[in-house]
Amino acid sequence: MEERYLRKLWTRIESLRVDPCRYRIRKELFPGCRLAAEGRHLILFRSGDQALEIVRILHSAMDLRGHLPHGAS
Repeated sequence: MEERYLRKLWTRIESLRVDPCRYRIRKELFPGCRLAAEGRHLILFRSGDQALEIVRILHSAMDLRGHLPHGAS
């Protein structure tokens, strides 16, 4: 990945921290899951009172359900 793309990805991650509720809950993937896109990547994350947990960053061509955390739907 080129540096410019990585900066965009990092900027998207920072936006998750600032306003996580902007992103729709995807409870069918795993409890508390929210999904954000940046370019060709999907960021799966959870947010709590004190922390933001990035669970996975996947390329859009990857099998989403095959890369869910262990025990997820």
